[in-house]
Order: sequence, then structure tokens, then C-alpha cells
Amino acid sequence: MIKYLSVIAIIYMVSSGDGLADTLNGSLQQGQSVSHSAGSSNVFSNPAGLGFETELHGSLINSSAVFSINQNQVNDYSIAANWGYYGLGYERISGTTGRTNRFHLAAGFPLGSQLFLGARYRFNRGEGFEIPNAFDLGMQYRPSSFFSLGLLANQLNSTQINGQKYSTQFVAGVTLQPLDRLKLMIDVDHTPASTNKKIGYQFSSSFEVWNGIELRAGYHDQLKTHAGITFTYEGSSATAIAQPSSTRQQFAVGLQSAPLAKPSVFEPKIALVIPISSEISSVPTEGNLLLAKRTSVFDILQSLESAISREDVAKVVLHIEEAPFSAADIEDLVNSLWRFRKAGKEVEAYLENAGMGEYLLASPAQKIYIRPNGQLTLKGLSFRNLYFKGLLDKIGIEAELLAKGKYKSFPESFQRNESSQWAKEARRVSLRDMRNAYLFHLRRSGRVKKGDWAIITNTAIFGADEAKEMKLVDDQISFFEAQEKLKKQFLVRSHLNSNPQRLNLPKRVSVIYAKGDIMESSPGMAGLLGIKALTPEKIKNDIQAATRDPRTKAIVLRVDSGGGEILASHKIADQIRETASKIPVVISMGATAASGAYLLATQGQTIFAQPFTMTGSIGVFLGKPNARGLLKELQVNRETLSLAPYSGILDWHRPFTEPERRIMEKRLSQYYGDFVQYVSKTRSISLEKTEEAAQGRVWLGEKAKKLGLVDEIGGLTEAIQFAAQKAGISEDFEAFPITMPTPLFNFGPEVIFGKAESSASALKTLLGEEGLRSLRWIGSFDKNPFLFLSTAEGFSF
Repeated sequence: MIKYLSVIAIIYMVSSGDGLADTLNGSLQQGQSVSHSAGSSNVFSNPAGLGFETELHGSLINSSAVFSINQNQVNDYSIAANWGYYGLGYERISGTTGRTNRFHLAAGFPLGSQLFLGARYRFNRGEGFEIPNAFDLGMQYRPSSFFSLGLLANQLNSTQINGQKYSTQFVAGVTLQPLDRLKLMIDVDHTPASTNKKIGYQFSSSFEVWNGIELRAGYHDQLKTHAGITFTYEGSSATAIAQPSSTRQQFAVGLQSAPLAKPSVFEPKIALVIPISSEISSVPTEGNLLLAKRTSVFDILQSLESAISREDVAKVVLHIEEAPFSAADIEDLVNSLWRFRKAGKEVEAYLENAGMGEYLLASPAQKIYIRPNGQLTLKGLSFRNLYFKGLLDKIGIEAELLAKGKYKSFPESFQRNESSQWAKEARRVSLRDMRNAYLFHLRRSGRVKKGDWAIITNTAIFGADEAKEMKLVDDQISFFEAQEKLKKQFLVRSHLNSNPQRLNLPKRVSVIYAKGDIMESSPGMAGLLGIKALTPEKIKNDIQAATRDPRTKAIVLRVDSGGGEILASHKIADQIRETASKIPVVISMGATAASGAYLLATQGQTIFAQPFTMTGSIGVFLGKPNARGLLKELQVNRETLSLAPYSGILDWHRPFTEPERRIMEKRLSQYYGDFVQYVSKTRSISLEKTEEAAQGRVWLGEKAKKLGLVDEIGGLTEAIQFAAQKAGISEDFEAFPITMPTPLFNFGPEVIFGKAESSASALKTLLGEEGLRSLRWIGSFDKNPFLFLSTAEGFSF
């Protein structure tokens, strides 16, 4: 299906005098200016506009075709196309000395966020006379949303053919946009070396009287007045312009295609259909030749926020097959859906087989449907933990781990067969808080009343009939059946990329994702199992990518990590502190921002957490694996000779001696004290209160705020809005995710298994993400003995 066709009038005027068609009196379209841009017409007007539009819209393909009906001479036409920064075009123009064929090759690029340069080479072929090829250079300066300036130098390769001089011509133009729908353009041209040194000029204006209906009018010093009208549907318009005072061209129409749509008077109401499946990425990524770019949670949030403000978007429809996101990501989407409902619009959700996460995501919908023979599983919330002591005992390995903080329970996974009373106590409290946060959303929708939850969890698994009987869903219908009805009532779209009509590039809040275990370097082959590393190098590259962009006025760091190595955590924290001294840095906590991840988060100027966010875990553990039993079973003996008494303190083939244990405990106390003091200082909390919040305990968002560990309760969208306010750009900005290019030969889990992060491999399915993390760290204790890690608990819907 061909989408988003856009039309704009392109009128070509003949030249006079020396046979060289000057810009205003030749190939510049009526109603266009060297200071403005409109898709592929930049090829003919000012190639610098190609750079501006590519930065504004992305590397898209645009094309145009124009036909003009001329009085008393042959009709003219042109075609043009551009792909991002590069364009080409062809014109066939009539003049007093014959007809001219022009072939254009053009390119335009940004120099910063306000200045754009472009170059063009024209192959001129006159019928019955010779015209030289021309090299042109253009510039556009776009400092604000109200004003832009353009300059163009034509025929820089000034030459002479058959006694006819072809000189460089200079054109200057200004575009003013005093109102969103009104544009005023003035251009002047001058050829200093010409025998006729008269200055040419034109004035053009356009006014969008309604979405998709634009009136045009203007005056040219030789061609006199012109007037026209443009009709737009989605991204396509049909324009007609008449020149009643001109003896050369009297009427013209032109078409231009573009993949981005504009609001249209003819446009029916839109239903934004959002498929939710395992193919949705939790973090924005770039594709490559082997791996297509995947839609991310960030992309969906941006579409929803755009839908809230657009009058033509009447409904959001969720087709939820699987929601393999964290509770924090789901809560971000849920809050955006409620904002959409608050704007007086409809939300519908279609479930397949659904669980706790899928149902939470559907909860804002006025209507929830489930597939016939589908299943709804509402079994309650839980923590799941793996304990490896039995396995380690069988293979002769002992975890020599020391922890500071009675709730610092990660070592228990290797030293016990079940959790301690302290861990159980903390997890029960967290589960109650999580249940209350979950029920808040369900009760907000009115589907679950007080007292219903016990009945629901006692049933746990509902067939489609039972779910409807309990009023958990409204009816049974498959999404594909409903889709046919939807198409008869709405224009169905899966995204809301629009074609902004503006004179400058918007300022940015750059979003950096800090996700994964904090390590000094990437995990190598562990990456095949879906283990993601958050390294100082990665954050450094992301920060540089954001701050080198002059449009970036603030940064939101989205933290989703359980922690990791101490030194790496401090290195990242130092980078954040340095950046925050220059521009606003706001922290948005995802599902987990604990231990080392909480340490680095304290360097943000403001911290946002969500009700489901697990944070804190201010505690330390250290140690090593002791494989003495395994070596004995294998009848392997390892001997160490040294002149230093403690050179083998981290040897993995034996346990700590008592003096070595005292050394490790001393280091443990020092690291723990440093951590507590670090938080106390950066968060401006007394040592006593920080100690109350410490002890390795994990806190959920609301309690973390009461303890002073975070500043605000809110998701990624709220953090972005807050960062924009701090930077003073809240009225005109875009949220921009920082993504690194995906390597061409990426053999990560996305390629090998073709699934989302939550099911990267059979092993990951068996052990879970926390189990894989646990196994990864036990092999690193002797190399990186001093670690900040949150508890190994895996919260699950």
C-alpha cells in the first residue's frame, strides 16, 4: 500500500536577457524560497534544505513531479527525488531562445544544529544552443522557529560560450513564520557581472486555513502575481497555481510523495494499533544489514504521547500477545494510556493468553477482549530465587563470601539452601508493597473491587468464559476479527511519525540507557546468554554522543541494573557527576537501580523512581569460590610458593585462613562505610538516616522516596518532561534515545534465537535472568572480589 503522498506546487519560470535562467526568474518554484524547504524541491531551490529536512525527518525518500501549462509556448515539466541528504532532478524548461534540459545532482548536510550547507551540479543541455554546466552552493541558517535565512550562489564556475557570458548569480532569501500556519518569504537575486545588473525579487506567502488546505499568493518582479491552493491528504497534496498576469506561464500543478504524513482536512479519525509481543525491545536499538531495527518500549511511549495531543487520533488499540517487559516498563506504558484516556479518547485491548503483566498493561482500556479459548492467569506476585549450595556441595565448591548488611542476601544463593529470615522478612514487605501498586491500577480501572483479589488469586487461571463472567474482560473475540471492523471505522496506523512544518530543529532531551550488570569490560561469550554489560566505556561513549550534539540541552539516564563491580560503578558515577556540572542530568529508575547502580544514580541532579522500582541495597559483599573439594575429588593438587604471607589470599583452591578472613572483613567494613558515607553526602541525608536505609535492604519506590533515596515518583516520560523544564525547553523539544550502531555481524541472542531478551536461550528460560547473573558472578569473585550487587531475587508477575 502506498502511503503518505504529499503535493506541493512547483512553478518554473523562464529566463530573460542573456539566456541563463536565474534562480528567481528560472528554476525556483513559485511560492518557494532559498530560505525554506519542501521535500525533493530542495534539489531545484537550495540543496542546503536537504540537510535540514534529513535532520528533521530522517533519511526518507521523497519525490515530485510538476507539469505547467504555458501560454503561447511549449508546456514544461520536471521530476525530482531525494533520499535523505542526496537528491537528483530533471527539468525541461521553455525560454525565449529555445528549450533547456537540466539534470541536477545535489547534496546537503548540517554544520551544527542551525547551519546547513548544500552543493549542486547542473548538466545543462539546450536545444539549438549551448549552455554551460553549473556548480552551485547553498546555505541556510535556521536559528529559531520564527526565522530562517538562505543564501545561494549559482554558476560559481563562471564561464563564457560563444561570446555569451554566464556569470555567478547570488540569491538571498528570508522566511518568517509569525504564526504556526502562516509563512512569509522574500527573495532577491543579483548578478554583478551581468550587463543587466537589475536586482530581481519575489514575495510569497502561504496560509493553512485548515488542516490540509493551504492558500498561496505572491508577486514576482517580472512574472507579477500568482495565487493557488493546496489540498493535503496524509502526506500527499494536490496543488494548482495560476499566474494571470504572466505571458509565459499561466497554470501549473505538481505532486510530491513523502513517507511522513501531515494532518489533513479529509483525514478520517485514526486508530493507533500497537502490537505488543516478544519482538518489542526494552531498549532502543539500531538495526544493520542482518538484523532489522526492532520497535522499542521507548518508541511506543513516544507514539502514545504524540497521540494524546493529536486531534485526529481517536483510539488506541493494543494487541497483546506477550508483554516480556519489566514491571517499570509496563507501568510507563500504563500511565501513558491513562493520560490518553484522560484526553477523552478510547483504549481497547485484545488479549491472547495473558498473565499478570499483560493484564496490567490492558487495565487502562475501557474495553478488554480475550481470544476465544484464551486463558487469563492471575496467580499473584512472587519472588523466585535459585540456591546453588546443593549443587556446589556435589561438585566440591564452597562460596567463601562475606556480606555487610543483614539484608545483603546475594551470597545466600551460594551458601544456603533457602533464604534467611531477614531476606524473607524484607521480601514479604516488598511483595505487599508490589501487590498494592498492582491493585492500584486494577482498581483505577474499576474492574477489581476491594476484596476481589483474594477470590481471583484463589482461582488463579481463568478460561475465556470465566474471565468474562468475573468481568475481568468484556467479551471474547479474536483481534483479527475485530481488525476488520476497525478498518471500516478508522484509518488504522501502527505508528504516528508526522511531518513537522517548522523552520528549525527542535532542542533535545537525550535519553541514555544504563542497563545490565556493571562491569569493567563486556562479558564476552556470556553475551550469548543475554547477559548485558554496563561498562564505563559504554556510558562514556553514550554521554559523548549526547553532549557533542548541540541540540542536547538535558540528559535522562534510564538506570536498570542490579549493580556490579565497585570500581566500574565509581567510574560511571564520576562521568555522570562531570556531565551534571554542565547540563541537567535526571535519573529515571527502571525495574531495578540498586547497589552499584544506586551509587551511580546518586550523581544525577534529580532521581525519579516508579512504585515497582527496587532500589537501595546499600551493602557490600566480597569473597571467592573455594574449589578445594573439587580438586580433591579430581585428585589434583595445586601448590603455591611465595615470600609474602598473603599472596594467595584470593586463591580459589583453598579457603581463607583466619588472618586472611580478618583482612577481608576489614576491607568489607571499609567499603560498606564508604558506601554509606557516599550516599549520605550525595543525597544530603544524615549518616544515621542513611544507615537506617542501608544494611543491604531493597526498597520500593514510594518507601525509597520517604527515606530520601529518591526525589520523585514517576516514569521515563515524567523524567523527560522534568529534564526539559530544568533545561528551559519544555515548550519545544524532542526526546532522543542514544543508541550505538549494531555491529554488522552481530551474533547475539537476537540473531541466534530470534527472541526478545526474556527468552534468549533455553538455559536462560531454565534458570532465569537472575540465575544466569548468579552463575556469571561466581566465576568472577577471585578476579573482582569487591562487588556491589543487589539481592539476587527475581521479581515476577
